[in-house]
Amino acid sequence: MNIKIDLYLIITLAILAIVRQVEAFLIFYLFIVLHELIHIVTALVLKIKINEITFLPFGVNAKFDFNNHRIKEILVAMAGPLFSLGIALTIEKFMYQNIFIFITNMLPIYPLDGGRILKNIIVQILGVKRGIKIYDNILKVVIINLIIINILLIIFLKNYNFIFVSLYILQLAWEEIKQDKLRAHISSLLNMEF
Repeated sequence: MNIKIDLYLIITLAILAIVRQVEAFLIFYLFIVLHELIHIVTALVLKIKINEITFLPFGVNAKFDFNNHRIKEILVAMAGPLFSLGIALTIEKFMYQNIFIFITNMLPIYPLDGGRILKNIIVQILGVKRGIKIYDNILKVVIINLIIINILLIIFLKNYNFIFVSLYILQLAWEEIKQDKLRAHISSLLNMEF
């Protein structure tokens, strides 16, 4: 298992140290790490191989080898948000941080937890080819709504904070749409489902 630290995380920490905001960020980041640790522990219990863990400025990304075990992927994806929601409901001091982590991770954008859950449920019910097509259409609607929310936040509240997280999420979504198109093309060439 590889463990990586993204250069942008180090740059983010340096900037936050200069503006004296590093403590608040580290408290928030601790809950992000705990959220991801719950995914990792759940994967280990389910005997899922962990390929890589990357510490990013907006979170931690663990890459698992699910080998098309959709139910196990759903269980691993659900574990983190349930943990964050549990912390939010039991520790009032850290409620807002964990509600934010819960809501953000439940967005139906793969590879966020909500996207993993929704995509795997749809594919499990409808099959790979049809399921991915429907999921990609849902993803496009979510992306449009995310863009609209950002525009409204900027215009009416002069709030630019959410735009950085949104750009990161949009980049993840775009990568997933490209991967789905590639998988669908390979699947049709080989006449088999992935």
